[in-house]
Amino acid sequence: MKDSIDLDSAFNNVINAIEHLYDSVNQYDDALHHHIKELAANKKRNEIWLILSRADRVEKFKEQIIELKSLWQEVISNKVEKAPSIKRREDGKKEITMRTTCEINQGAVRIATERNESGTPYSNIIPLELFKEISLTAIKLIHQNGYVKTSNVVDLLTNEIVERSDYKKSPRVPVYLTFKILLKNNILRLDENNSHKYLLGSKPNPIRWIENLGRNFPSRRQEPNSNHR
Repeated sequence: MKDSIDLDSAFNNVINAIEHLYDSVNQYDDALHHHIKELAANKKRNEIWLILSRADRVEKFKEQIIELKSLWQEVISNKVEKAPSIKRREDGKKEITMRTTCEINQGAVRIATERNESGTPYSNIIPLELFKEISLTAIKLIHQNGYVKTSNVVDLLTNEIVERSDYKKSPRVPVYLTFKILLKNNILRLDENNSHKYLLGSKPNPIRWIENLGRNFPSRRQEPNSNHR
């Protein structure tokens, strides 16, 4: 049994590392585009073309990281499948979200993602109040900017995540996981033109939905779903 637990933990560590890599590259991409704006303001056209070429390569690399995550999940799967095509990557994100569930128990949110094959899901635990703060921060940023990225929330809440959870070395992980649950419950939705951006979903009164999580049954398991108000 211990070997099984160790394998699950090791598998989850690889997933977290890939997501960490993606978010780091995404932050570099944001900085790169900011640099392009500065060059444009200073009318340095020759340098702009060089940086734009680099930006294209970075974008392709980000797609490869997304594919890497899917490939890793297939490596440990008992099934033999072909590598996902570019067209399947977006569907892959949604499919992973649909396999993700959460339950609230004694002030903590346990988020579990089922694997493609049968087996123990890999799971993470986030303090309920931190889950709420991540969620409310995401909505606030959407109201301010029209959209939100996971990196935006990480930048604002890294210190609090480190102080209030066990994710001392990987503060991006609880943000990714929270976004998965918000997607599944229609609090957020993916931007059709940019899968790295999140917009408000169709859920009515999303702030009240978030604030009410865990209030009615603080010591019992509670599954956030579309019927919760």
